[in-house]
Amino acid sequence: MEIYASSRNFEEYGVNQTQWEEEYKDLITSVEPPHGIIDYTFYTIKLQESDYNWLKVNTHFIEYKASSENIENEHLIGDNIFIQNINNEISNNHFFKANVNELITMGCQFDVDSYQEYMSFFLSSENRLSVNLANDFSAVDSCFSFPLFKYILANNAESDPANCFFTFVNAENNGYKTIAFKVNFSDGNKKYYDFTHDPM
Repeated sequence: MEIYASSRNFEEYGVNQTQWEEEYKDLITSVEPPHGIIDYTFYTIKLQESDYNWLKVNTHFIEYKASSENIENEHLIGDNIFIQNINNEISNNHFFKANVNELITMGCQFDVDSYQEYMSFFLSSENRLSVNLANDFSAVDSCFSFPLFKYILANNAESDPANCFFTFVNAENNGYKTIAFKVNFSDGNKKYYDFTHDPM
């Protein structure tokens, strides 16, 4: 997975740029030096699943807006069989559905740019959804990042949260149990997402 970072906040957080670049040289695939009105260095970072701690340590240096499409795409489902399985669960009344405003009252947040914490979701057999705060990403729990939820709305220009619905189901993908969800946007568009072992 690819994400973007910059040196714009290095001074504020007491980071030595040369040392930072040396420490993460194996993850940095591109460096764009300051130019024109941009007075900071821009980095392209290539992360593996095992590098998830980088997100937490470097959360203040991530360029979230530039990374927003990659953050969303990391969880988008394109497999038609998997999508059909999700729709089958919904047809069989094995789901929990709520709009954005209702999810916010349950503890979801849609305006946070940070990988310091995650949201952990659990869907019971009685179709009850619980949302808990997780201090760290866990590959065995259905943890979703705050930026993912923010940019699902932002990237799709969602302006009517009361008419944007998330439908959660329990699912299985590539041998592991997961929570997947379908988003019906207020403009009629719909997309499908799942928990992945990538913590973006």
